[in-house]
Order: sequence, then C-alpha cells, then structure tokens
Amino acid sequence: MTNTQPTIDLHQYWDVLRTRKLAVIITTLAAIALAAAYIFLQKPHYTAQAKVLVNPLLSPVAASTPKSSLPDMNTEQATAASAPVASLARTALKLSSSNGDRLLSHLSVSAASTGNILQFQYTASDPQQAAQYVNAFAQAYVTYRNNTVLKLLAAAVNERQHTIALLEEQLKHSGSAQRSALISQLHDDEVQLATFQSDQSLVNGGQVIGTAVPPSSRSAKKATTLIIAAVIGLALGILLALIREAMDRRIKSPGELGNRLQAPVLGVIPKFRGGGSPDRSLVVITEPRGSVSEAYRTAAIALENLAGRTGAQMIMFASPREGGGASTTTANIGAVLAQAGHQVILVSADLRNPALHLMLGLQNGRGLSTAVVEGKSTERLLKGTRIPNLFLLNAGPEPEDPAALLSGPGTAQVFASLQALKPDFILVDAPPVLAVSDTMILSRQVDGTVVTWNAEEFRAPALAEARNRLDLAGANILGGIYSFDSGKRKGGETQPAGGPRPQAVPPRDTRRAAIGAGVAEESFDRIDPAPPRDQVGAGPSRSRAPGRIQS
Repeated sequence: MTNTQPTIDLHQYWDVLRTRKLAVIITTLAAIALAAAYIFLQKPHYTAQAKVLVNPLLSPVAASTPKSSLPDMNTEQATAASAPVASLARTALKLSSSNGDRLLSHLSVSAASTGNILQFQYTASDPQQAAQYVNAFAQAYVTYRNNTVLKLLAAAVNERQHTIALLEEQLKHSGSAQRSALISQLHDDEVQLATFQSDQSLVNGGQVIGTAVPPSSRSAKKATTLIIAAVIGLALGILLALIREAMDRRIKSPGELGNRLQAPVLGVIPKFRGGGSPDRSLVVITEPRGSVSEAYRTAAIALENLAGRTGAQMIMFASPREGGGASTTTANIGAVLAQAGHQVILVSADLRNPALHLMLGLQNGRGLSTAVVEGKSTERLLKGTRIPNLFLLNAGPEPEDPAALLSGPGTAQVFASLQALKPDFILVDAPPVLAVSDTMILSRQVDGTVVTWNAEEFRAPALAEARNRLDLAGANILGGIYSFDSGKRKGGETQPAGGPRPQAVPPRDTRRAAIGAGVAEESFDRIDPAPPRDQVGAGPSRSRAPGRIQS
C-alpha cells in the first residue's frame, strides 16, 4: 500500500534559513549583546569550594546490634542543601533566621564522580564571605549527619537503661526458678548498653577534607553565559525566520505561480534597471544581449509554441494589479516575435493609462477608442514602429466611461477587423484585472490571456482574486509570466529580477508628453514599410505594401 502522507523536505527549511539569514544573525547577535551587557553591569562574584568525605553511618535499632550502611550520595547531596543544614550554618554564622533561603540560593552541592565526596560551592560578592559561608555549610552538614545518628543512639541507650532498671527490680523479688532467666536477660541488655555507649564516641558521619580559602579570581561564568545566550538567540532567530516565512504571502517561485494559476509559466523575467523609463523598457532593443532580453526571447518562444498548439492568435496580457509589467511584457514579446519574422500588431487597450506608445517612441493620437466611437478604419489607425513587422494600435483619447465603450459592439468589430488583416499575432495590453472591469470585458474578445506577475510586490490573494474574476468572465488563461524575479528563489536558483511598470503620463496628456520621445508620429493612413534590419538591430522583416499588413 502506497504511503500518501507528505514528507518533510529539509532542503525547504534550509532554503528558508538561507533566505532569512539576516533575521537569524541579527537575533543571535542581539542576544549575545544583551548577555555581554548583563555581564558588564553585573557585580563581581567569587566562588569558594569545600569538600566533605561522607562516611558510612551506624543504623542503631533498640532490639538488635547496630549496623553500618553505605551512604546514598544522591540523598546526601539533597540533605546537604536542605533547610535543616542551612539552619545550622546560619546559627554558626550568627545570622538572623530570615537569611536561610537566601543562603541556599547561593549554595551549590554536587557529588564527585568517584568516592563518597560532596563538593560545596558558595558564591558571594566578597571572597572572604564566600570562603566563610561555604566552610560553615560543610561543617553544618557533618554536624547534622552526626546528630542524626547520635539521637538514635541516645534513644537506644535510654531504652536499654530503662530495661535494665526493670530487670534489676524484678530480680529482687524473683524466686529461684526465675532468677537464672532474669540474670541472663540482664546480662544481654548490659552488653547492648555498653555497645551503644561505645558507639556514641565513635560516630563520625563525615569530615571536611578540603577547607575553602578566599578565591583570588572572579567566577568564570562569562563564557558559559555568552554561549547560552548565543544558543537562545539562534533558536529565537530560527523561529522568527520560520514565522516570517509563514506570514510572507508572496509567490516565491515560478512553480508556485504555475500551480496557483493552473497554467504553465511561459517565462521568468529578471529585474533590470531603468525599467520605469519608457525609452529603456524595450530592453530587447536597447540591450539585445542582456539576460533580460534572453528571458523575453524564451517567453516569446514558449508563447509561440503554445499558440501553435492551441491556435491562439489574439493574446491579452494583464496583471492583477498596477505594476505587474503587462505593458513591458507586451512590448518586448511583441518585438521579439517581430524580429523573428512574424507580423505583430500591438493593441494598447488600457484606455485609462496607456503606455505602449511611450515605449515605442510614438505619440498616442487616435487609436482604439477612436475606432470604436467613430467607426474609423482600423487599418488606417495602425502605426508603424522602428521595429520591422511590428505595428501599434494606440489607445486613443480616453473616453468618459472606458468600460461602457469596450462593452459595446464596436469593440468586437475593431478586433474582427484586426484579425481580417491576417497578422501572425495580435497582442493586447490590458489594464489591471482588480482595478477595473475593462480586462474582464476584453477577455471575451481574445483567444487567451497571459497573466503577468510582480514577484516582489504582489501577494498570493491578489492572484486568487484575479483568477476568479477572469474565470467568471470566461477567460482562457494560457499561462503566466513571472516578472521582476528577485533572484533569491528556493532551490539555489539565481536569476536577476524584473523592473517596474513604466511611469505613464496621465491619459489626456500623452500626446504632449510623447513629443520628441522617439520616432515621430505617422499619420494613421500612411503606414510606411518598417526600416531595414540594420537600422534597429531587429530580426528579418517581410516585404509588405504600404498601408497594409500582408498575410
């Protein structure tokens, strides 16, 4: 029978500790620093030591001969640190009765590993006091142990003396028949009495074999205290790292994104500097040999293969929230596909905050909103770009109600007219899913949706909510793009991470902002052939008639 219970992967814990190592290190150092401060501020302490040899004691019984027994060192250790012994020591030191418990708090008693030896240690701020008190405790223990046996012997002596007195009284009034028995019993009791009296002088429960002298150096507990503090700090640091990891709701790997999205991850996009600048967001052109460009090429190849299998031609890119890199991904993947010889149309469908025209160095002007409202020819609104085979349909002027505009029949006609031009790909840049309803509306017009994910800023609940909205709209989720990867993923993978969404100008000012940003805007009815490959460093281009994308 197969065991389906999950197993603990120690590598996961190691990855967590490696990722959160700063929290572990800071907590450990803080604990050591606190311990060092405690040691520095603490008064100096001195520890004196005395040793006592524990001898076997007689166990007198009134009706029998006393017998000796070997000492139980665990019992003797507990006895030495007991209140009766502390009382004797307090009396010897001429201290008040309220100091008993305080004395025991500074006392430590341990049994030696070999021999019947007890080791007494007393710690005090004064070395003379430490030696005096530990010697008092050692002697008090010996006295207490002797007194325990002497009390029993004294009771046995008194009992025998009383018995002998009774026998002697009976002997005076006994007859000849009883006399011999009484004399014999009297003799036995007199022998036992003599034995008990002799034992009283021989009682020796122990002796101090190592008298303490005032210590010359402080107690050596600094290293122990620091080690204990380091261990406690390390344990707290590990616990803190695990708690922070459990509370971190980010999606920490492309695999986790794929599992939550229930779709393949098409690419992992590293972070790059200058991603917020429109003229540097098109990295496949500005930095064609960089790792970010290679990541976008990998994602484009995956998307091309997926589109070939599913027949998807019109693909929408959308993020759960603002800053997911949807516009940057749309522009770069579109540029890669165009470089590979595909004819690609980019649609700037974020009517509220368009960004594609800024990345391509164009002005906004008329575009998608114009085509929907005025019924303009979509073909005549397309703009050629500096990249061969790549065309852009601008967002156009921002309407008062973008959602209502996109919900109308004119939107479907615009997308149908784009498909009638028979390009290889139509890539649609959509607004954030959770910000507005526009993306849910647009999802009905496209063949599939690719979700772009900001690995640094977004949290898992945002993905669940965005997926739920797309599912309600009937969207076909083709896959995901793991953008802005921090390069600190589990499993030892090291990849740089992605950049932020370009800072778009407010929609109604985009025409003014884009002036001089790059290639001058062309008239909607004059799409000239794209410049040669050597002018832009792009891929091969197909020949086309001016004003039309050929199939």
